[in-house]
Amino acid sequence: MVSLKLGKTTAFQVLKRMNSYAKQNPLQKAFKEFGKIIRTSFILRYYDDLELRHSVEKQLSHIEMMNRFAKSVFFGNNQEFTVATKPEQEKIILCRRFIQSAIVLWNYLYLSELLTKVESTDAMEEMIGVIRNGTAVAWQHINMLGEYDFDKLLTNKELRFNLQKIFEWKYKPAA
Repeated sequence: MVSLKLGKTTAFQVLKRMNSYAKQNPLQKAFKEFGKIIRTSFILRYYDDLELRHSVEKQLSHIEMMNRFAKSVFFGNNQEFTVATKPEQEKIILCRRFIQSAIVLWNYLYLSELLTKVESTDAMEEMIGVIRNGTAVAWQHINMLGEYDFDKLLTNKELRFNLQKIFEWKYKPAA
């Protein structure tokens, strides 16, 4: 433990050495017991601290939502790769991430546009609170099977974002 704290060795080197032993040695047993202490301490804090429980549950919900988001974008072939090579699989994963990023960007643009149209400070404070406590990772409004014509975006004034106004917008909290 001292070698780890002083930076003389890395955790990887310690684990590699411990895994090379045929039998459990005293150091492995000590690490297991130390891990039990840390785990028990966390569990007790988790039960006592309502804020910690909410934080953990919020993160778990966010992870579950991100997994559902990835599945909704990569819905074909029962979410199975039909390509064999690793580079082809990596391209598919990168394309999925690109699509997910595009959807999140669209949501942020839409939220920014809504914020630029709010006139009253109270309404803006309320909207910012909702955005702060929510997420821009939403895809229910996206037609995953549809065709998109971005030329319509340029001609439809309702869909066109006023990017200049979004970039110039500055939030000034109420004093």
